[in-house]
Amino acid sequence: MRTLSILCIATSVGCLAGCRVDYTTPTAPARAVSPAEKNFDAVWQASRQTLRKYHFRLDRQDRRAGVLTTEPLTGMHFFEFWRKDAARPADYSESTLQTIYRTATVTIRPTAPKASTYAAKVDVVLRRSSKAAVHVTSTSEAYGLFRARGKERHATDADRQVERMAHCVELGHDRSLEAKLTRKIAAAARRLRGQ
Repeated sequence: MRTLSILCIATSVGCLAGCRVDYTTPTAPARAVSPAEKNFDAVWQASRQTLRKYHFRLDRQDRRAGVLTTEPLTGMHFFEFWRKDAARPADYSESTLQTIYRTATVTIRPTAPKASTYAAKVDVVLRRSSKAAVHVTSTSEAYGLFRARGKERHATDADRQVERMAHCVELGHDRSLEAKLTRKIAAAARRLRGQ
């Protein structure tokens, strides 16, 4: 019995010591990347980085279609000096007085048919919250503010976002922020390409 256990241990140690698999060595040579793919990748990465710098949270990232969308971002207030999503003073004044949401969509397309260069087109949609404010008129209503009710208790972030957007009025496009984001993405893409 002792011999059998020593033999099993020796076999295990031998297998563990000599059977190392190296997963870092590629099995096939790397595929050459075309200039068009390099250009698309630079614009894609620049778009992602720029949206994150502006505090947008990425929602949909469809690389094949060349589309990035963000979750709704609550507009900055006048004292939030570290944020950049208000391109004009009127934008942050309005966001301070009323809840404004901005949703960005970046579409990456070739600059010309059969061209190897790509450019980003940015759309920023503005929405104003129209949800009625919660009024507390009794002690029991005040206690209810801190207690989740029914389906709210089990709601996911996506459910809350859909609920939030259901109470919004669309205001159109934020052209000044679209132009600002487009310039920043183009500059970041040039930096990533090394130009």
